[in-house]
Amino acid sequence: MVLRPRRDFGAGPWVASAWVIGVALATVILTFLTPAPPGPVTDTFIPLYSSGITVRDDGERESLPPRASAQPSPSAAGREWLAQGSVPAAGTPNEEMSVRALLDIDALALPVRYGKADVGPQRYALIAAWQDNWHYVWPRDASFAAVALARSGHLDQAWGILSYLQDVQSGDGTFQARYLPADIGSTPDDRAAQTDGIGWVLWAARQVLAEAPAARRGEIRSGLDLLISRASAAALRLTDDGRRLPPISPDYWEVREYRLTLGTAGPLLIALQSAAHLGSVGAATAAVRYRDLLVATFGSQGYPRQRGWVGSLGASAPDTAVNFVRRPFVDEDLPGAAAAWQASQAAMVRPGGGLAPGGSWRNDGISWTPTTSIYALVAACSGDTAQARTWLAWLEAHRTEAGSLPEKVLSDGTPASVAPLAWTSANVLIALSCLPGPDEDIGG
Repeated sequence: MVLRPRRDFGAGPWVASAWVIGVALATVILTFLTPAPPGPVTDTFIPLYSSGITVRDDGERESLPPRASAQPSPSAAGREWLAQGSVPAAGTPNEEMSVRALLDIDALALPVRYGKADVGPQRYALIAAWQDNWHYVWPRDASFAAVALARSGHLDQAWGILSYLQDVQSGDGTFQARYLPADIGSTPDDRAAQTDGIGWVLWAARQVLAEAPAARRGEIRSGLDLLISRASAAALRLTDDGRRLPPISPDYWEVREYRLTLGTAGPLLIALQSAAHLGSVGAATAAVRYRDLLVATFGSQGYPRQRGWVGSLGASAPDTAVNFVRRPFVDEDLPGAAAAWQASQAAMVRPGGGLAPGGSWRNDGISWTPTTSIYALVAACSGDTAQARTWLAWLEAHRTEAGSLPEKVLSDGTPASVAPLAWTSANVLIALSCLPGPDEDIGG
């Protein structure tokens, strides 16, 4: 028998085939997971549920019909309340919008009483809007309202809002998505907790204390000690002292998330920096460490809503959260944040002239005033006066007939959904507080 040498084909062809199949499979998976661009523009119609809200002299709130014939005059109690503070943008063309936004926030700040409220300031449950599905306290909205009130001279009301949040805060320092205003600590449904609340509450505490006169700062800081210490501990725990990004959580989009968003990751930097400023041990080092991590992960891809799976492949479009890595939320703009912020607006602009929550948001033609006003706020507080005034002019032009700021604006420019919306009203007031006064050189 003749022995023939065995032909050894080696592993080369099999490895090559497996490699090709693997690359193809990965491409299919990543393509599937990459967010699709929004569909064709449609003109969705949403009615306007109310044009505003008033507070009678007896303290009762009254929702105004969608087509109010004129802007309501403030009650005697409302005029007295305004006189106790100051009006951002007083003496400028924005003064009337500022007054109405202040009155609207006051109307949505419901005085509440319960056991814990016997100590400290009068508590206020700041609801998002008057209508049923908005008649809840979102820590995010309430935090912005507290800052707006503090900057307008209504310090005790701002303290009362934060004290309410302290009372509903979980023992581990976190917050639920929203709360029933009067049934302390109770929630209307089983929505998951939203981690970003930690950042907003700590930022608000920092801002409110900055507005407090020196003679009262110690009193208010002591009254908010539990809120600050628990939220600071939560921020440190969720980021492992700044060494890792936080777990996946829903954010202001109010939907279940399967990937970490900048809307959650960004506010954790806000939390750590605010905690450091408020004296939390270890927060300063953690904030520096976490800032570098956030820049290396989200920043390296232009601060998208969701970062890519492999490099930027699979990254989503930018959204409102690009504002959260700029002043006045963080100590200094993160590298590349200003350019990403400017570029993001093109993907979010809607036919009515405002902005959608994100570049991948459904293309229904609707502008959202919370997003638009956040851009106005960041522009104003970053010194971009011209752009801030452009967005503020758009917001003023699209108020209801009662003068309130609505949640949405349709493609034809019609106000829609609820009005007033607390978050938008607060954003506008904070923006106006950052702009130069009538006697200052406003430049561009």
